[in-house]
Amino acid sequence: MIKTEEVIEAHDKIIEETGGHKGIVNLGNLDFIVSQINTTKDIYTKSARALYGIVKNHPFVDGNKRTAIAISEAVLRESNIKFIAADEALWDIVHNINKEETAFIQVLNWLKKNVDKI
Repeated sequence: MIKTEEVIEAHDKIIEETGGHKGIVNLGNLDFIVSQINTTKDIYTKSARALYGIVKNHPFVDGNKRTAIAISEAVLRESNIKFIAADEALWDIVHNINKEETAFIQVLNWLKKNVDKI
């Protein structure tokens, strides 16, 4: 189970390490995304909700894509799963979500093909 506060802490750490601006644009959006993640049972759908939800809903001032990847990876790690896609492919899917060129079901299908057990 992921808490909103943990997502905010992860975001703040990412901003400190890689640059950008801290801050939340919409806490309600973030709470909703976390709720969707936590009420989903399937690990792949849960991870896809994190990736898609954070990118699409932009709850933070900056670092939404980086945070989405980090939280999606954290969700997968809970079940000893990791991304096996090249970094470039992962960034491509995230940018496509951001440009509204990729629907949630496409993210889910992509994710299922690009992860493996640790």
